[in-house]
Amino acid sequence: MTQYDSIGSSYLVVGELLFKQMELAMVRRAIRPLLKPNAKIVEFACGTGFYTQEILSWTTLTITAMDISPVMLGIASKSLSTSDSDRVRFVLGDGTISTSYAPDKSIGFFDCAFGGWFLNYTEKRSGLVAMFATIAHNLSHDGVFVGVVPHPAEDLVARKKAYSRPPLDRMWPRLEYIKEIDEGSGWRSRIHLNEDVSLLAAHMKKSVYEAAAREGGFRGKLRWIPEGIQELGFKDK
Repeated sequence: MTQYDSIGSSYLVVGELLFKQMELAMVRRAIRPLLKPNAKIVEFACGTGFYTQEILSWTTLTITAMDISPVMLGIASKSLSTSDSDRVRFVLGDGTISTSYAPDKSIGFFDCAFGGWFLNYTEKRSGLVAMFATIAHNLSHDGVFVGVVPHPAEDLVARKKAYSRPPLDRMWPRLEYIKEIDEGSGWRSRIHLNEDVSLLAAHMKKSVYEAAAREGGFRGKLRWIPEGIQELGFKDK
């Protein structure tokens, strides 16, 4: 995870990619109804603060934002306007270790949790369960988690082949599938943001995300929402 210490501000390029605006539209639709008055929000893997700033623009609430990289937290902090800086509490942490990110270290403090490209930073099924357990540890009994992961699919071999053919082989970001994870949960991959910036991650099977969520303590409804692509004028074929 600390690969981000070396990537640093180069990661800001992600905000310029077309897919990010598509993703942002879906995240906005999922999160805004959850931002009730007095709701307490925690963001996992805030990175350079792309989504931190977006969430701040959707509400007058405050946010606790964590990340494993002190470099990323520094960039995120500096990117905030003076008026927004008082509304964010940045915390250094490892999402695979069950920790309370509440100001008072209490359990179940937050009403809403968000993790944009957080769950893809473990190559072990046990690590994914640990991440969900950390999220559940921080959420109230009726709290909601919204996450962003690589394209939810069960046949990742087919997905691997798709990235070697048009149109995916011409688009950014581009996934390079390096090695199948031994336990059959998914693939180790390299995400190329452009020709110069890339990072290692894992693409787990859709069923693995769902099973890990249950094992990590989530008992409510699980829902995938790819239909937001249609709202932007694209057909999800």
